[in-house]
Amino acid sequence: MNPFRTIKHYSRYARALSSFWGTPLVSTGARLVMSRLIYGRGPKEFDEYRFTRKPLRLWQSYLPEGERRALQQRAAPVAYRHLEEVKVEFWKRCKDTGLPTIPITAVIRPRPGTPLVDGVPVARTADELDAILAPLRHFDGFAKPLAGGQGYGAFTFDIRNGNVSGTECSGSVRDLFAYCTTVPFGDGGYLLQPRMRCHPALAAVMPGPGLGTVRLNTFLDPDDVVTIPWAVLKVPGPGEIVCNPRLGALMLPVDLETGRLGTAVGPTQDQPLVHEVEVHPATGLRFSTAVVPGWPDIVALVRRAAHAFRELPCLGWDVAVLPDGPVLLETNWAFGIYTQQIVYNRGLRDDFRALYARCTRG
Repeated sequence: MNPFRTIKHYSRYARALSSFWGTPLVSTGARLVMSRLIYGRGPKEFDEYRFTRKPLRLWQSYLPEGERRALQQRAAPVAYRHLEEVKVEFWKRCKDTGLPTIPITAVIRPRPGTPLVDGVPVARTADELDAILAPLRHFDGFAKPLAGGQGYGAFTFDIRNGNVSGTECSGSVRDLFAYCTTVPFGDGGYLLQPRMRCHPALAAVMPGPGLGTVRLNTFLDPDDVVTIPWAVLKVPGPGEIVCNPRLGALMLPVDLETGRLGTAVGPTQDQPLVHEVEVHPATGLRFSTAVVPGWPDIVALVRRAAHAFRELPCLGWDVAVLPDGPVLLETNWAFGIYTQQIVYNRGLRDDFRALYARCTRG
């Protein structure tokens, strides 16, 4: 980054943080610089971890990204990473082990060499996609890149009698195929699935068009014991269809025993800095009064899933809570930890190290 732009960027953050937290501008700016020079953390992480008023001795308790990657790479054998990295492989393992997940309607032009699975229709041409979708007179769909993550490139669409309307493309099925094969996110192929809606009990928590998910982490040790240390509900930002914190999603801690929500954390339209949000900005719901429906079933589901994907002992699961119960959307062996550190408002370096040591012993 240009030095002058960097200075301007840091100055803007320092002014905003100083004003919001009521701290002197000079000391806030100095702490921002120290955060970068000593710990390698830029203004965004400084904001997310709320370092503005935290003692410096606590900063080192936050897990560095380099250490996270190293621990996760050692715990995830390369030979089995395809079980989560290849979305159709994930779907197949769930299907084979009786784990509920979202059906796959079609895969659009996957990258050469991508594993294919029996029962998953593949469309390499617009004609093939038309033939797959023709029997579906009305289809409410969701599309996401096969090689994507964090919701980037995902969009919703609706098909009625062959006519497509959607957030990113409209026209015919051929236009849908063309869009999915020409956008930057589509170079590895696209996945089409039915669009799912959240459980009615969560309507006031996530009232927008997006489907929020619960992120639970499982750690399966050599004694077959599953540990679930954290649970976070991610609520899509205003107008967003995915629950990516980088796109304005709010994040809430979920009590592991009861499923009760805690105070949300994140930026809002009124306040772009990360802060605690007790009441939903759009619905007025006080988050602490809400409980995730069917919570025991959700916990039981991810415990089953941890055993079904035992080749990858440390995983982050995204679970959607639907009217008929919870389903697995995806899992990640290289899951980030920054969301949990933001939500729980403390560094989880020592917790993370201990969990990985337990799972990889022997």
